[in-house]
Formats: sequence, structure tokens, C-alpha cells
Amino acid sequence: MTVLLFVHGTSVRESGHDATLATIKKHVDTLDRGWTVETCYWGTVFGAALTRQGVTVPGYVDTRRRTAQDDEDDDVALWSVLYADPLYELRILGLKPSGPPPFGEPPSVKLLRATRAFRPSPDSRDFFQSFGLAEFLDSAVAAVAVSSELADAAVTAQADPVEHRQAIARAVVAETLVRAEMAGVPAVSGWMRDRLVQNIASDLQADVLGVSDWLRKATADLVAGIATHALLAHRGTLTDAATPSLGDILRFLARHQEVEDYLTTRIKDLADPDVYLLGHSLGGIICVDLLARSIPGSVRGLITVGSQAPYFHEIGALPSLAPGGELPASMPPWLNIYDPRDILSYVGQGVFGKRITDVEVNGKEPFPQSHSAYWNTPAVWESIAEFVKK
Repeated sequence: MTVLLFVHGTSVRESGHDATLATIKKHVDTLDRGWTVETCYWGTVFGAALTRQGVTVPGYVDTRRRTAQDDEDDDVALWSVLYADPLYELRILGLKPSGPPPFGEPPSVKLLRATRAFRPSPDSRDFFQSFGLAEFLDSAVAAVAVSSELADAAVTAQADPVEHRQAIARAVVAETLVRAEMAGVPAVSGWMRDRLVQNIASDLQADVLGVSDWLRKATADLVAGIATHALLAHRGTLTDAATPSLGDILRFLARHQEVEDYLTTRIKDLADPDVYLLGHSLGGIICVDLLARSIPGSVRGLITVGSQAPYFHEIGALPSLAPGGELPASMPPWLNIYDPRDILSYVGQGVFGKRITDVEVNGKEPFPQSHSAYWNTPAVWESIAEFVKK
């Protein structure tokens, strides 16, 4: 009798394991080869967990389901975006509804003319110089002044465009800091950064600092997803979510023999002469690492699906196989199934040579769905059916 012994991947716990196992059994039954499916469920006993209720995580209890955010968090959120895109606020201002045009010269023309003629005051330049930033200031001012984002934003300016001038000041400082960072200049603190903005805003006759209500509302939802405050405000919840996934890998690397001994016991318990290990994701790594040091006599083949085992070996992270080392001569045949859309899947011939057969499948799903779509992809079962002896 042929047995497929399923070894699940990282972050899988009982409910997810049971659903996956049921899917695998359904497809094996459809093949009608007389195979049986067994499992090596290791998640509860050998998987990662916060054993002391998150005492190592600052603010764990308060941030498990926190939703509120304060003004300081909003400010940090905005700057997290400005460091990636200094012209972000100007781009948003370009979308602001325009009021009725005033008499005389349009405010847009005045704003563009003033910004393009703008030169920081000597006091501002000296202040920037105190942080090693003066050499980046002029080029930052010039970049903002000639940007299409400023031209578009100017169209929505009113007679006294303080809101626009504030955004220009932040854009100039953000551009300066980005250029300085690329040159290796140490980052300034948030307090210092705000002082830099205050100097430029004062030069631009926009002494009232802060983000206007309209601009704050317009940017709030857009920055929330990638901002530091969104991470900090939910750090406890994020830790809970990340612990099974990242933690399982870290625990395996630190204590790989525990789970591998358990897998060895499960193989022996089957008492069957034809066992094929079916490892998904981290489960594939566990199987490869076990077979690199000890090969139970009943194991006839290895099937890895969406596994990082080749990558681990390339970087020298397989505990039982030395960096650059070869698999043992007694290693059974190995089928490695991967989907190019699954960024957690890897090919192995580059590091393991002909000892491994890489097979590409197309689950037609984006990542991360592609990482779990293998079991319902017909090509996966066609490959397994061809690999496993009848």
C-alpha cells in the first residue's frame, strides 16, 4: 500500500490543517490509485506561541485591538509617506475643488511665481547647516518649484494660500531629508524636522503650522495602510498574527530536531513499506532537513509543494546540511512543485542538481492565495500521480 504522509507548513493550526487534509484526501480519492493519506500534524505541539502572553512586546495588551490614533500618530503617518514621496501633499492638493476665481491676477500665478523665486533666508540656511543639510536644501527647493505636482496644486490655491505654502514647506524639507539620507547623512529627530519645516514655512509667509483639516481628511485613509502609527497602534494584534508564521520558522531553525524526531516517529508508526512525504511550505523544509541527516527505510519519495527548502540551502540555513553540501547518496527521488506566482516557492536544481525534479504549475491565483492554491490545481495532482509509483 502507498501512503502519502502530509507535513503541513508554517502558521497552520488545527482548523486550517483539517480543511487542507480533507481537500488532499478528496483529490487522492479522485485519482483512484488505492493510496491512503496520513498526516504529521505538528503545529500545536511544535509550532510557535506566545508562552508568556506577549510580555516581550511593548504595549501588547493595549494594542491588540486598538483603533484610536492621536495627532502625533497622524503626523508620523504623514511623514512616513512624505519620505517616500515628498510631493505627496501637493499631488493631493491638486485634486481639491477650486472656489470661484477672484478678481485680478489668479492666485495660482502668484503662488507659482513666488515659489519659483523662493530662496531660503540666511537664518534658515544656517539652521539647516547645523544638521549638515544646507548642501541639499537648494536642490530640494528647485525640484519642488519646477514640479508638475506644484503646478497642479497651484490651480486650487485661493487668495491667501496658507495651506499650499505649508505643504510646499513640508515638501521642501522632505525632499531635503531624502537627498541627505541618500548621501549618508544621519536622520534628524521628529522635533528637529518640525523646526526645519517651521523655518521654511516662515520664509514662505505661512507661519501657522500644521496640516489643514481638508488635507488631513484627504490623506488620512491613504496613509493609514502603510504608516508607522498603523503598525504601532495594532502591534499586539500584528504580533498575534505574525507569531505562527514567522515564529514557526524561527522555532524550527532553533529546535529542528524536535519536529523531525516527531516526523520520524510518525513514519515508523505507519509500518508501511511505501511512504511518500508530502511537504508544503515549511513542511517541505522539515522533510528535506530530516532526509539530509537520516532516511527512514520506508520512505520511497519526497514531494515538496510551494517550499523554501532550495532557498534555505542556498543561503546556508538548512540545519542538517552544510552550506553548499550535497544530499546523501541514499536520498529518495524528489519532486518539487512550484508556482511562479507564489513568491514563497523556489526551484531546486540550481543547488541540488539532478537529485531534484522541479515542476512548474499555474494555479492562476495572485500571492498570497497562490501559496495555498496548489491542492485544488489539477496539474499538481497530475505531477504527483506521475511521480508516485502505481
